[in-house]
Amino acid sequence: MTLFFTLFCLGVLQSGTNSFSDPIKTLPKHAIPGFKLHLVGEIWTVESNYGIFGDPNSSDNGNPSYKWPGAGGYDYLWEGRVWIGVKVGDSMYVSHSGYGEYEFSPSDEDGDSTGWGYVGTGVSDFDITSIFLDYGTYYTNSHPLGIKVWQKAYQWSSNPFNQFIAYEIFISYNKNEGMPGLPLTLSDLYVGILFDADVCSYDTTNPNIDDMVCFDGYTWGEWADLSNYPLPVDHITLLSDTVFYNPDSIPDNWQIFGDESNENPLVRLDTAYLIPEAYHTLDTSIQAMCIPSYVPSAGDSVYLLPCLAIPRNMSFMYDDDDTSTIANDIGENGSCPGYIFTRLIYAPPSPYDLYGTDSNGDSTRIPLVFSHSWWNWNNDPGTDENKYAYMNATHPANFGYRFMPHPLDVGTSVFDYRYLQSYGPFELTDGETLKLVVACGIGYGLNGGYDSVFTNGYLLGARQVADYALKAYYMGSSHSDPAHPSAPDEDYHWQLNIGIRDAPSLQNSEISVLNTIVTGENLMLSYKNIPSFCMKIYSLDGRLIYTRDFTTSSSNGLIKTPLLLNPGVYFVLFEKEEKILKRVKVTLLK
Repeated sequence: MTLFFTLFCLGVLQSGTNSFSDPIKTLPKHAIPGFKLHLVGEIWTVESNYGIFGDPNSSDNGNPSYKWPGAGGYDYLWEGRVWIGVKVGDSMYVSHSGYGEYEFSPSDEDGDSTGWGYVGTGVSDFDITSIFLDYGTYYTNSHPLGIKVWQKAYQWSSNPFNQFIAYEIFISYNKNEGMPGLPLTLSDLYVGILFDADVCSYDTTNPNIDDMVCFDGYTWGEWADLSNYPLPVDHITLLSDTVFYNPDSIPDNWQIFGDESNENPLVRLDTAYLIPEAYHTLDTSIQAMCIPSYVPSAGDSVYLLPCLAIPRNMSFMYDDDDTSTIANDIGENGSCPGYIFTRLIYAPPSPYDLYGTDSNGDSTRIPLVFSHSWWNWNNDPGTDENKYAYMNATHPANFGYRFMPHPLDVGTSVFDYRYLQSYGPFELTDGETLKLVVACGIGYGLNGGYDSVFTNGYLLGARQVADYALKAYYMGSSHSDPAHPSAPDEDYHWQLNIGIRDAPSLQNSEISVLNTIVTGENLMLSYKNIPSFCMKIYSLDGRLIYTRDFTTSSSNGLIKTPLLLNPGVYFVLFEKEEKILKRVKVTLLK
C-alpha cells in the first residue's frame, strides 16, 4: 500500500455510540515506540513494541518488513496490526494499531518500562518479547479497555522451520486501567490480526495494486458452491516436502497430523483417528484416516496410522496479474512468488470451534478462525463500530459471509487488499489473561515449487510452511495435540531440536542423575528433601514414552530404576506437583 492511501487506513475516531466521555489523564511519556530486528530465519523483519508487524516506512529507512527469502529477497508486508474489540452495552470499542493512528503504547509500567521483555536465544533461536497496552502514555486512546499485551515472537534458523515466525500473544484485562463504566467481564471480545500486504517490493511501481487474497481452512459450507475457489476440494496430494497433482481423498484445505516423525497424536498404537466433521461436506463414505504416503504394491499391507485431520486456519495474499500491463506478470516472473499468510495455531475455547469425540471417548476441540475478512482502501474502517463489524463478520463489505470468498467469486479482481483474521468470541474477566498462538510466514506459491531466481531449488509452499508451524508448536508436548489443544503455558511446546531440551533446574535442584551415560539397564538417581516425585522419559522426537511416580520411605537417598528401553538418546524430566525439578539428557548404550 502506498502512503497516499494509508493515512486514513485505521482511523481512531470517536465511537458514535460512545456513552463514556470522561477524559483520560495524560502521564509523562517514558517508553518509546521502536523496533527490533528479527533476522534468524528466511523471514527478515522487525518486531515492534506497540502492536504492529513489519515497518510501514521500510522503503525509506531500510528496515526489512517480512522480507523473503532472507537477505536477498523482497518485502511482502506494508504493515500488520493487532486489533482487540469488545461490545459494552450497545457500544463497540476496538483498541488497535494502524498507520499514523496508533492506540497501543509501549508499556511503561514497573518491570517493563521500555516496552520490551526478554530478547535473545530462548524458546527459539531468537525470541523477541514486546509489551504494549491500550492505556499507555505515548499514544492517545480515547476509550482504553484496560488491555495489556505480552507478545512473544519466535524464529528459528533451521529448515524447514525457518519460513515462519510464531507469535504467542497473552492479553490481560485490568478494569481499573480502562475507561469508566467497563464491566467486570469483557464479553463478545474478538482478537484480530490484520495484514496489509503488498506483494512484493521487487515491483518498484505499484506492488500493492495487483494482489489477490484468499482463505484455506474450514468455512462451514459457505464456499461449497463457489464457482472459482470452492472449498472443500481434493485436487492434490500434499506432502511435507513436495506435492503431487492428483487427489488423495483428503480435502486440500486440511492438514494431516500424525503421519510423520515428531507428530504425536494422543491416540496412538494402530488405531486410526476419526473425525467425522472433517468430511461432512464430502461423500460420507470417506473417512478422515491417515495412510502412508506411498502407493503399496500388490499384496502389501496398508497400516492405518494414528492421525488427526486439522483445518488449516490460514489467510493468505499473493501477487497476481496486473491488468494494466500487456504481459502476464503473475509472481513478477518468479521474483515475487511468495504467498504471505497468517495461521491460527491455538486459541481458547469458542462456540465456533470444532468439537467431537476421539476413539477413546475423550472430548476433542479444534480451534478455528471465527472469520476471514478482506477489503480495499474504499472500505477502510474509520470508526470502532466499523472495525468491530469486520471482526464479527457483520460489515456490509462482507456480503453476508463469515469467510469472505476469493475476489473472483464476489465479482471483483486484483487490487490493494488487506485481510483480517478474527478469533472469538471470548470473555475476559478482570485480572485474567487470554492466550493465543498464531504463525505468520511466506511460502513459494500455495503448494511449493521450483525456484529459479533465488535458490535454484525446490521451496515449500504456504500450506506446507503453515503445517510445519502447527507441527512445531506441538513438538515435545506430553498431554496435548491439535485436537486436544493446550495453551503455551499448559504443556511443553516448540521443542524443535531435541524434544525436551537440556535445561537447568527450574527450582533448587533436589534430584541428581548420577549416570547420564547408562551402560546397563539402570538409571541411578540421588535425591534429597523430596519424598515423592514423577519421572517422565521422552524420545528424541519429543514423544512421551514412560512415566513413573516415586514415593520413597525417606526424603533422602539413592534410587536405581531400570530403563527397559532400546539403546538411544532420551530426555528425562522430573516433576513434583506439576513443577519441573530438573531436565537431563540420558544416553542408553546397553
